[in-house]
Amino acid sequence: MLPRPMRALLILLLLLPTTVLAQSPDARLFVFGTAGIGSLGDDEGGLGKGLALAGSFGVALTNSVRAELSVARVHHERAGGIAWEGDATTVTGRLLYHFGSRSSRARVFAGGGAGYTHYPGAITSMVFGSFDASPRGIERFAFTINGPSYEGGGGVEIALGARAFLRPEAWVTIADGSRTSGTRSPEPPLFIARAAIGAGWRF
Repeated sequence: MLPRPMRALLILLLLLPTTVLAQSPDARLFVFGTAGIGSLGDDEGGLGKGLALAGSFGVALTNSVRAELSVARVHHERAGGIAWEGDATTVTGRLLYHFGSRSSRARVFAGGGAGYTHYPGAITSMVFGSFDASPRGIERFAFTINGPSYEGGGGVEIALGARAFLRPEAWVTIADGSRTSGTRSPEPPLFIARAAIGAGWRF
């Protein structure tokens, strides 16, 4: 289950398109999903890469400005004597600005936003004896980091007719949370990078 702050943010952002549509009959809803690769790290270095998935919906406020809600999940793994593994889930409200005219088939966009990140993970390390170089066992430390996050990025939206579109994009999220469980964990802030391509539909 999502932490309470993430659930509250999700409910608040879900109400945004309804409010905008009530005030602007020309506003248009859209939905899309993405798949790609993501990586996670802290201030001491990288903690591995893995699959990145995201789903979003939003509303076109003007010809150039979009507001959207994105839910992204990044899995990461790094093998070694000290191994890292986890899944970072981020709920983010974003504003995007699309450059160029509305009639252009491809439009570059950039944007940013804020949200909440929930990150459960684990550290696995080998245990060695005092006088023996052979590992004697494995220790596993589970942890959870929760807290606010901030995001920036951009990409290109490519129209495939009046409603369908493709969207290659890249985002960087800074998660400035705190450890809520466990005794060992990466040191926030966490840096989450995603590069993906998505497909969407305008209503």
